Amino acid sequence: MTRDNATSALLHPEGVAVTSPQRVSMAERFLVVHSGKVLDGIHTSFNRRLCRPFARVLSHTSAGPNAVTWGGVVISILSAVAFAQGSYWWPVLGAVLFYVAGLFDETDGMFARLQRLLQLASGEPLE
Repeated sequence: MTRDNATSALLHPEGVAVTSPQRVSMAERFLVVHSGKVLDGIHTSFNRRLCRPFARVLSHTSAGPNAVTWGGVVISILSAVAFAQGSYWWPVLGAVLFYVAGLFDETDGMFARLQRLLQLASGEPLE
């Protein structure tokens, strides 16, 4: 696959036809790049760019989107514990953990779209 073919596929918002094994990678990339919304702000767009590589890597593992969601929940709880400590550096750590938990939330959605698990029974109740 050449760079021009990949760029051409990314510019077409209707999708990528998977007609050969080589086009699978192009379709995966298309899904990740087009996982945002038109009205996303700068913060969300930045976060999506950070999460894209992780969603692509996770899509080739046996982990599921719900595992990523629960990982974010655990990090959120650790963030709350850090905020409750009181000295200067603990809330700083809590803020960083809170941001990372948000990245987990962003990643699980991209990952679910890559895994095609958007059914109500699999992941939406956790969302």
